[in-house]
Amino acid sequence: MAPILEQLKKSGAKTVWLAPFMLVAGDHAKNDLGGDEEDSWASMLRKEGFTVKTHLRGLGGKPGHPRRFFPAMPGPRRTTS
Repeated sequence: MAPILEQLKKSGAKTVWLAPFMLVAGDHAKNDLGGDEEDSWASMLRKEGFTVKTHLRGLGGKPGHPRRFFPAMPGPRRTTS
């Protein structure tokens, strides 16, 4: 985290957006990235004076993104029973 904080301070940024680069944003994203715990990225950034915004949705929840990771995967199929 120290190198990231250094770069953010040098950039003059006031607001930092946190978003997971994962297909599914589970407990790790919610707790470690954007949580209120003392050791979360959001808490550490706030402690350094940044305004923190979070977007805690995984890439798999965005239209079109799963196809970028799995381009050869067939689309949904209708099955009959």
